Amino acid sequence: MTARSRRVRARPAVPSWVRHPVAVPVGAALLAVALLCGVIGVAASEASRTIQGDAQARVRSNRDAAVRALVGQTNGFKITVSAWAAIGPVIDSLRAPTPASLRAVQDQLSTLARSKDSPSAFVTDIRGRIVALYPAQSDLIGQDFAYRDWFKGVSRTGKPYVSEAYRTASNGHPLVVGVAAPVLSGFRRVGVVTVLWQLASVRQVSQGARADDGVTITVTDQQGQPLTGTPSVDDRGQALQVPVSAATRQALAGRSVNTIVGGVFEAAAPVPGLGWTVTAALPSSVALAPARTFQRSLGITLGVALLLVLAFTVLAWQVARRRAAEQTQAVQYARSLIEAGLDPLVTISPEGKITDVNEATVAVTGVARDELVGTAFSECFTDPEKANAIYQLVFDQGMAVDYPLTMRHRDGTLTEVLYNASVYRDAGGKVLGVFAAARDVTGQKQAAQSARSLAAAEDLVRTVLASASIGIALAGLDGSFRVVNASLCELLGYDEAWFLAHRLSDMVHPDDVGDVLPERDGFFAGSLDTGVAKMRLVRADGATVWVRRVAVLIPGGDGQPDLLMLQVEDITAENEAHEALAYQAFHDPLTGLHNRAWILDILEIDLSVASRLGTSVGALFVDLDNFKVVNDSLGHAAGDEVLATVAERIVAALRPGDRVGRFGGDEFVIVVQDVHDVLDVEGCAERVSASIAADLQVQGHRIVPTASIGIATSTSTSTPDSLLRDADSALFRAKAAGRARWHFFDDAMHAQAVARLTVEDQLRDAITGGQFVVYYQPIVALSDAHVVGHEALVRWAHPTRGLLSPGDFLDVAEDTGLIKAIGAQVLDQACAMLAERPDLPGAISVNVSAVQLAAPDWLRGVRDTLTRHRVDPARIVIEVTETAVLSLVDSARDAITSLRGLGVGIHVDDFGTGYSSISVLRDLPVTGVKLDLRFVHDLTAGESQANALAQGLSGLVNGMHLTGIAEGVETQMQADILRGQGWPCAQGYYFGRPAATPVTDLFTGAKIIHLRQARRPG
Repeated sequence: MTARSRRVRARPAVPSWVRHPVAVPVGAALLAVALLCGVIGVAASEASRTIQGDAQARVRSNRDAAVRALVGQTNGFKITVSAWAAIGPVIDSLRAPTPASLRAVQDQLSTLARSKDSPSAFVTDIRGRIVALYPAQSDLIGQDFAYRDWFKGVSRTGKPYVSEAYRTASNGHPLVVGVAAPVLSGFRRVGVVTVLWQLASVRQVSQGARADDGVTITVTDQQGQPLTGTPSVDDRGQALQVPVSAATRQALAGRSVNTIVGGVFEAAAPVPGLGWTVTAALPSSVALAPARTFQRSLGITLGVALLLVLAFTVLAWQVARRRAAEQTQAVQYARSLIEAGLDPLVTISPEGKITDVNEATVAVTGVARDELVGTAFSECFTDPEKANAIYQLVFDQGMAVDYPLTMRHRDGTLTEVLYNASVYRDAGGKVLGVFAAARDVTGQKQAAQSARSLAAAEDLVRTVLASASIGIALAGLDGSFRVVNASLCELLGYDEAWFLAHRLSDMVHPDDVGDVLPERDGFFAGSLDTGVAKMRLVRADGATVWVRRVAVLIPGGDGQPDLLMLQVEDITAENEAHEALAYQAFHDPLTGLHNRAWILDILEIDLSVASRLGTSVGALFVDLDNFKVVNDSLGHAAGDEVLATVAERIVAALRPGDRVGRFGGDEFVIVVQDVHDVLDVEGCAERVSASIAADLQVQGHRIVPTASIGIATSTSTSTPDSLLRDADSALFRAKAAGRARWHFFDDAMHAQAVARLTVEDQLRDAITGGQFVVYYQPIVALSDAHVVGHEALVRWAHPTRGLLSPGDFLDVAEDTGLIKAIGAQVLDQACAMLAERPDLPGAISVNVSAVQLAAPDWLRGVRDTLTRHRVDPARIVIEVTETAVLSLVDSARDAITSLRGLGVGIHVDDFGTGYSSISVLRDLPVTGVKLDLRFVHDLTAGESQANALAQGLSGLVNGMHLTGIAEGVETQMQADILRGQGWPCAQGYYFGRPAATPVTDLFTGAKIIHLRQARRPG
């Protein structure tokens, strides 16, 4: 085709239907029919719209009436249940359940259920367990109903709650909801009252308040479960999620909606405060019946008009039929030739537009024939420019053979084709277009690519096997090796030939073969989810290697497992580390004995066995006497040697089956199983004591160790903690009785322990309740009896026992650490008093225990209290007992030094009772000393040892320029002697008892006159 001919474009042809002789009359008739149809359609549409609007209004009206009815019913239920939840018997039954209170609740539940026509009402505790129910069912008492939605809803909201629907076990009540309300004791929720709603009133609502409208009402719970039919429930009766309409789903989401779905008018809305929904539905067949009647009338009119047009058209059609038949036959013949082709075939106009395609082309492009016709031919390919160039070549050369192109499917799939095309002409030789065929060669290309990929994969597998640092092998399903890599050979010490001549089981440790083979069979059968395992293999030199094995089944050409790939990683070091950690977790590193954690675990097991067999378990708490002396004098290395030796002696003294562990420090615990007689445990204590007491040499020193032993035997209610606590209490009694002995836990000790626990519990309440108050005892100058300060003494204002002195609770407070909080309150009250009474003479002394001093935040607490009350630090004196000072850690000594730097006074209380009194005065920034009241009590009018000691201590205190205060002065004689010895200050009942309000001066009396006269000369 020449360039000039290519530029020529054919004029658009007049469509053949325009030239048809019947076109004008038929067109006029069709136009008339169209106008008539338009008028009829508008009339029908308006009528349908009016009727449809009325139907929707009816549906919404029924829906809203149902919502109001349900709100009224549920509010009535909630109010009733909430009122019953607040009555006294219900609260008492949960707060302090007794048979009488539970009977009262049973009667209340009966009245509640009958008042609401309910099949059941019940009370549950805070954990969801049934406490009382009506009607009475003893097998349900204590059952856990925390999984029910009514319990979860009340627990989550803290308010009355209506649950999802569920099926109950009660006959005749298959579908209910629970209306529950919390039971409050004060502001604390103690349980839940629930009444079951049979939903009969809900079913009445669902039948429709206006049944004559034909509207259907459906009520669902929070999960969309219909409340009027057969519910879908799980094995516990809980309602399951069921399919709901789109309108109901939107109502469940909290939105009101009006829709027309599937020929049904629907109006759905949520029920406020419930999470339920109400859906009103009216079939369009009912709602639009009048509209259909009108439309049928219009349809008859339209039908008559169409019949007239049809009659006119048939006459014209008969004329053109013969001519059209001849043309159709020619087109069908050409079409059959195109459709017969298996490859994509396309006819293309000279302008490059597609004029026809076959089904093969539709399949390759994914585009329907009607869409393809009229589009550019080049758009079917991934490279349109290349396709256009080939198309131009066809016009230049008349044809194109086997040109490669890529066709694109609508979903993105690509098809590789070889393009063949040639022009076709009319009888006069004019080019009418191009006929093109595309042969699919995708399969051939993929096969070639697969061959290349397979070769590359084989090369990759060889590289991975050769370079892998872990052992890899390919084996048949019978266990025979096919391929092994160098790492596996190196790991087990065998060469490749050995592996190829053996099976997998030949390298497994003999003790593991019995487990490995069934595991392998299960893996092949698909009953095991993973092929990962930890196992032992045997090296060529006989050594055991722990490995982590990963097994993967490799399918063959038929898709069935054909090979097994094994990956083997050496984890011997990791396994040994795990075993070491497991040993350390339950063993004491010094003695090799079991540790505290193991003892507690084994006691749990032994107590369970003893309870089942009806026997007892004995626990011996062993504590070395005076072990601290060894550490302090010879060092911790010597102490460790003593502990290791004692541990060996204890083990040697035990019978087979007895257990022993180091509990901590110098404490050991022995567990004796199957105790039938206390003599069994006593015999163990005798053997252990005798074994420990043998002499031993440590660093050239002879040591005779002894031990105190506390013994307790279990009861049916014993736990590991309670049994060891009883043995510890007996140990404390043995040490108090003189050490080097054993003592059994008895009823008196148990009562004492219970009382001690009671005091501890009450102390905690007293701290939070502010029950501790401070009394102030005056400190006076012996020279003239004027007040020079006060000592703050704590008292417990017990709510039932009255005002308690420190002797009633101080030991428990120190043992439990509660003394820290009590001491902080005493200091706070003393500082508040100083801030309130700036006229008070001197400072206020506050006692501090060793437990407080050892607390890391004690110093900061003292500083913060002084700052908060704006008290001069010089007006506070910290009193520490001499024995507490001797046990101070370095941090406590630093704290005392820091306080002294602020100006706080430091006094040593009970001076003269310790072992190193003078070193205390030398090593700490002490500002004063308080003579122990036992020295004061023993003073006599004549010469005595007590007088000499008091006189000597006075000289020491005055010589070091310290403030000296004598405690416990109760008589005039004691005051005279102390004044004569040079003690400057004193306190005691002789001058004034502790009082809630400090005094500024002592009133004039005979003893005060005597003191003041005694200081005058002459």
